[in-house]
Amino acid sequence: MNEIMQKLEEHDKLFDLLTSKALEHSKFLDMLTSKSLEHDKLLDLLAHKALEHDDRFESIETNIAGLATKVEINKIIITLDTLVGMYKTNEQDRAMIAHGLRKTEDRVEILEKDVAKMKPVLGLS
Repeated sequence: MNEIMQKLEEHDKLFDLLTSKALEHSKFLDMLTSKSLEHDKLLDLLAHKALEHDDRFESIETNIAGLATKVEINKIIITLDTLVGMYKTNEQDRAMIAHGLRKTEDRVEILEKDVAKMKPVLGLS
């Protein structure tokens, strides 16, 4: 009888550990989701700004109609290069977060399967 109780206590400790780990992963997933939402907002802002800039570029082209100097063209190119760099950085961040999220989801699935296997043994199902 003592052996059974000891085994049950061991299983309780293991189950508590797995539950704790699952909660940690859940918090991590919440953080990743939050970051992903922040990046989505930033991408929306960048897309909106890009559209604004497109409109402004069209207006500039109409107004200057061939009067643009090399200096002005270089300023435009530098601005566009900066925007493209920001977009690439944001895309790379999103890719890294998505990868981390997939890894965490895979780990949570494994833990959930382990817990599901343990429940019948512990008489919890």
